[in-house]
Amino acid sequence: MRRNGRSIGELISSVTFFVGAIWLGLEANSFFQQKDLLRAIPVSIGAVLSFLASMRFILQNLIEKIGESKWRK
Repeated sequence: MRRNGRSIGELISSVTFFVGAIWLGLEANSFFQQKDLLRAIPVSIGAVLSFLASMRFILQNLIEKIGESKWRK
C-alpha cells in the first residue's frame, strides 16, 4: 500500500468532520421543517464548515495546483 503523506490521525479527523457534517445537516433539516430559523441557519453553517474541514486536504491540493498554473510563468 502506497503512503501519500497523510497520517492515520489526519484521516480519522477527516472522517470525523464528515460524519459531523452529515449529522449537522440532518439536524438543520429538522429545524427547517419546524420553521425554527434561529437554530437552522447556524447549524447549517456549521454543517458546511464541517464538510469543508473534512475536505481540507483535497482543497489544499486543488488550490496549490490552481496557484501554480495561475501565477507561475
